[in-house]
This record gives sequence, structure tokens and C-alpha cells, in this order.
Amino acid sequence: MWRSNVLRVRKCSSAAAWRNTRWYSSQTSLPITIEEFNDALKDIYGSLKPSQGYFGGGNPDKLGFAISGGVDSMALASLFANARDSWKANILSHAFIVDHKVRPESTEEAEWVAEQCRAKFGMEAAVLPLTWPADFDPLDGKRFETEARTLRYQALGRACRAAGIRKLLVAHHADDQAETVLMRLANNRLRSGLQAMQPIEWIPECSGIHGVSHSRLAAHNSNIPFPTETGGIRIFRPLLSFDKSRLIATCEQHGVAWAEDKTNHLQTYTSRNAIRHVLKNHKLPAALSIESLVDVSIHMQKRVNWHKSRANQLLSNCRKDLDIEVGSLLIQFPPFQDLLDEWPTEDVPSFPAMRHADPSFLCQSVDKPIQTLTQSDWNKAKNNAIYLLAQAGQLVSPRETPPLGELAATIANIWPEFREFEETDPSQAESAGNRTNFCIYGIWWRKWDKASSWFKLSPRAIEEFIGPGRLNDREWLLTRQPLENHRPGVTSRIIHYPPSHVHPLTQIPPGTPVSRHHDEYQLFDGRWWISIWNYSTDALVLRHFTKNDLARIPSLQIAKRGGPERFIPLALSVLKPADIRFTLPALFRRDMVTKKETLIGFPTLNVSMRQFGYPKDVCSWQVRYKKLEVDSLSKVVRSGITRVMIEKEVAKFNKPKRFPGMKDGLFSRNLKQPFKYIYDQDKPLMFEDSAVPFVPPESLITRPTRKTASKAKTIPLVPVTEFERRGKSEKREGGGYNIKWEDFKDRL
Repeated sequence: MWRSNVLRVRKCSSAAAWRNTRWYSSQTSLPITIEEFNDALKDIYGSLKPSQGYFGGGNPDKLGFAISGGVDSMALASLFANARDSWKANILSHAFIVDHKVRPESTEEAEWVAEQCRAKFGMEAAVLPLTWPADFDPLDGKRFETEARTLRYQALGRACRAAGIRKLLVAHHADDQAETVLMRLANNRLRSGLQAMQPIEWIPECSGIHGVSHSRLAAHNSNIPFPTETGGIRIFRPLLSFDKSRLIATCEQHGVAWAEDKTNHLQTYTSRNAIRHVLKNHKLPAALSIESLVDVSIHMQKRVNWHKSRANQLLSNCRKDLDIEVGSLLIQFPPFQDLLDEWPTEDVPSFPAMRHADPSFLCQSVDKPIQTLTQSDWNKAKNNAIYLLAQAGQLVSPRETPPLGELAATIANIWPEFREFEETDPSQAESAGNRTNFCIYGIWWRKWDKASSWFKLSPRAIEEFIGPGRLNDREWLLTRQPLENHRPGVTSRIIHYPPSHVHPLTQIPPGTPVSRHHDEYQLFDGRWWISIWNYSTDALVLRHFTKNDLARIPSLQIAKRGGPERFIPLALSVLKPADIRFTLPALFRRDMVTKKETLIGFPTLNVSMRQFGYPKDVCSWQVRYKKLEVDSLSKVVRSGITRVMIEKEVAKFNKPKRFPGMKDGLFSRNLKQPFKYIYDQDKPLMFEDSAVPFVPPESLITRPTRKTASKAKTIPLVPVTEFERRGKSEKREGGGYNIKWEDFKDRL
């Protein structure tokens, strides 16, 4: 059944290939015990009882395992199978074997690994074949490493989503961590880059895949206009503290065979292979040993996690107003003194402890004059400020990863104290200035120094937001960076929806559940997950609203006169600042023949040309905002500010006209003289002493007296006469008279 090379791997251990090397001698390394493996799971997941399997309560989630067939992943599967037996808990597990399709024997090896997982470890198993781009060159080592990582994680993410798995265990170990740190040192990726691989992190390379990347479940809250995303798939690395020699010893102890990928030993194939060759075959200084490099990553992770946790606490205490309908954030940053903190007396907590710790109990606020601050004080305050800006920007940014270096260069715009410390040359300080308007992280940062009417909050809301009579110089408005200011080559995303040729949603009986697949939600502009169903015979296009589109819709003056297509102009009129409209996703209908596009509506505002919500004969939409890394949505997001403002604008122009005898939309029966008026069937007039709409007969139209008409506060009603027009004479300069005719119907 199996080829000779696979049979050899199954029948004998491959450890002999490693016994002559310096680092991987299983003769001197001890295998990993079940107790050590349980402790490793505790360190990365928290202190749960062994009976719970460290992964949940009575109904734990199904766990996924990325198994390549190498010694590291086979050791992980073996350790988990033995630990699961000791827990005496029925933990479901699923192994995923990626077939890269690069080597001729890769498919056969993948099937062999799947069989091993089923028979030896009691796991479900599935092989995931990769499909490479047509122009891919397998001999291009640099591109191969990047492409393989992306395709591999995307295949694993989609497979986990299909199997209902939210936790994926991978077998990265201490040698992999040391290689990563050394590679980043060689590439000059210092500071936060030296964290290398985290024990727990969100699955990488899967941005925009719904149900995989920072999405899966909808968080409903009465305080927000539409749901936000939660969930996603996480990566767990329980073997980061064990070197490869111990993994080999573990497989040998339990009689587990593994396969070797010969491309991993080609030292010139990838940069990681070259680093691996150096670590295995050369004696390096103690500072570059595997143990030292791993210690560097652990130390940097502790420091970064502390600053992130402190920044999260500062952000939770900031006054902020997030409008997820338009993707804007109004925030009041803390004073400079709040950025200063002393380290705790004990060592910085490890990652699992930091996840559950409150930074307010781990640090002590510093109240020192700026002149007495040390270099260490400035560095800590700077790091707190950088991560605070990164976390605040994450709420509205279209980008997933914050550019920490660029943010570090702009913190002095918000806290000028940093400029006073860093700028020693007065001429440089003067030229640098205090920028109140700049673009970083895909965000337009603008200092908020306008009146309350400039932003769409009432004076009472402003007072509640910043406190009575309180306005400082650290309030900023964060909106999406204007599209025309993007770097060259960066274009707006356009999503096409072909005709579905299905019956509209209105024809489905009320209460009937509508099945929707994960892929129907697509990430637009990195902020909104939008699902569109097209019921028309034309194609629908979702893209950013532009100035050219604005010129093709009715103006605000026309919309104020009424008419069926007034909702969108009125909706756009309440958006402040006005430029924010050009960052919104708009849905267009594209004619199949002429290719002409007609605006349908704005899904995030939930408004179309003629109504609130979508036009049910054309399409339907559902919107979710991206996952927010905040503790409580109720403290951040306001409830439908845009919708409320739009309703007020529409209501201004929907009021019925007032006539003599009317009071609050009621028609009095006590009029001595009936008057002619315009009757609106949609909003009929009512008698004040009756709940029945008043429908006047034609005989009710009579002539009012001149005295009664002159007392009317509104436009007087014109009595019915036998003439249709009245002439008014005006004297001309050269002699004679001009007659100006006035139609009675125009006066009405």
C-alpha cells in the first residue's frame, strides 16, 4: 500500500539521522512527561482542573491539531492522547494534515499521517491539499516560504470553521522560537518584533475570511445599531518551552514514528533553513544559544503584554464616543501624568497571569515634575502612549496591524511633553510644530476644537461626554483616512453581487428562518462585515461613495421640498464632518446593458433612496461591525446616533401644513366659516373630539371673509371665485403700467 520510503519511516525511527548532531541527541534528553505537558497547558490557558481538560467545562470545544507528520507534531499528538486518557474526559479532537503538493511523495505521506492519527491517537483526521498560483515557482525559496505559510493557515482556518473548531494546537517548539528570534535580529526587527511566536494568538494570514479571522458570532446589544463580530480561531502553542531533542525522545519512548521532509535540510532553500543549519552545526556564543534566544522572547513578551494591559486600562477610562454606522471615534485622551507608571515591586507577570490581572493593582502611579523624570520613566510613558493609540485606532482603522513605529513618531502631537523631552534643538522643535491633522494607521486624526454643533451630538450629550464646562486639548476625532490620500497603487475594494434570480425576502412567510453561509459575509474596508442578497436582474456593486456619486443624487434643497427620493440627501446632511460620507460603503445597481450605476443606499446607515432599510424588491442586506478589542461595548458605542438624526431631519419636512382652525394636527368643528385646504390621504386631518379621520366633502369649500383671512397666521386660503387669475399693475419708468398675473393655485 505504501511506498518504500514511507514504509521505512513507519517501521523504524528516524532518530538515527540526528544522533550525530549537537542539539538533537535523544540519548541525553529526557522525554516530556504528562505532568509537564499538563503544566504547559495550564501556563497558556489558565488554571483549570485536569478533569476539564484545560479547554472548557462539561461540554468542551472540539480541538484541532495541525499535524505535519514531523517529529514535533507527532510528539504533540502523542502527548495529547496520553494526557486525555489521564483526564478521564471525552475531549473531541480533529487532526488536519496539509498536503503542500510540492514533493512527489507528499500526498502519500499525508495519507499515512492521517491513518496514524486515526489508529494510534484516536483522532478524526482530514488531508487538506493546497492549490498553488499558476505562476508559482517552487524553486523560489523566499516566495515559497511566504506563499506556503499563507495557503497553509487559510486551509487550516477554513477546515476548522467547517468542523466547528475554535482552538487549533500547533507544535512549534523552543528551537523554532530561537530560529524566529535570530531571523528577526538579522532583519533588524527589534523591540516588539523580538516577541517572536506567542503562546496564544489569533490565527494569522486569514484576514477577510468570515468565521475564521476575528469573526464568527454576532454580539447583540440594545445600545448599538447593529451587531459586532466576536469569536474567531485561536492558535495554541503548548510546546514552546521544550526543545526538539525532548520531542524526539518522547516519540521514541512511545514508539511513534514520523516522516522527514528533505526540503527542511536544504540550507539555501529558505532563510529559516539557513538559520537552522547554523544553530545545528556551529557553536555560537552563549548569548545566541537556543536557551538565551528563547529567554529574550519571553522577556519581551512580558514587557509588551504589560504595556498592552496598561494601555487597555487607560483606554477604558477615556471618554469616548464610537459611531459604528460611519466608523468614527471621538475620544478624550488622558493627561500625560497618567502615562507614567512604576513597574510592580515583583517581576512583570507572565502572559497567562497578565490576561486576568488588573494593571491598576500591578503598578503605582507616578506624580513627578517633568524635569525630574528619568530616561526609564520616559520610555515607559512612551510605550504606554504608543499602545494606547494603537488600541484606540483599532476601533476605526481599516488596517489589522498597527504600525507601532509610525505611531511612536506622532505621540508628541497629542502629548507635547514628549516633544519637550526629545527635541534638544529649538529650531527643530519649532519646525516640527504641533500637528493637529495627520494620517496614520489608515486613520485621519483631527484635533477636536469645534463647537458642539460641528459634531452630531446635542449640547446635552456634549456636556455629558466631556463634563460641564470642560474642554481640554486632548480631544481628537478619528475617522477613516480619505481615499484620495492613499499611497499610490492602493485602490478601494469593489465587491460584485451577480443577480440571484430568487424571490424577494418579502415573499417568504414571516418567521421563516433564512439560511446564510459564512462566506456570504465579506469584509469591506477592514471594518464592516456585509452580506448582500441581490433579487434584481442587474448586478449590484458595493464600493466607497465618491464625490462624483454625490453630484448624481438630488440636492438637499430639492430633498427638503419632499418627494420620494429624499432620504439619502437628508441622511448625508446630518453627517459631520461632511467628508466622512466619502468613506462609507454604498450599494449601486449596475445596468447589465448600459453599465450605468444607480445608487440604491448605504447599508451601514440602513437607508435607501425612498425609505429606511433596503428596497425589498431589489436586495436585502445585513451588517456587522468588526471585532472590537474593548472590555465593554456599552461604555463605548452610542445607540444609533445617525438614525435618530436622520429621523429628525425627515420629520421636519413631513409635517402637515397648518390652516386656520388647526391645532396640533387637529381640525376644530367650531369654525364659523369652513375653509378650503389641501387634504393628504397619508396624513389625514382629525377632528379634535374624534378618532375618526376627517374627510371633507366638496360642498365644504366656501368663501371666507376678508377679516378672517387676514387674521390667519399662515398663508390665507383663497376663496373660490369664477376667475383663475388676478392681475396686479405696476408703474413703468418710461410711462404706462405692467400687469403681473398671479394664479390662485400658486398661492396654495
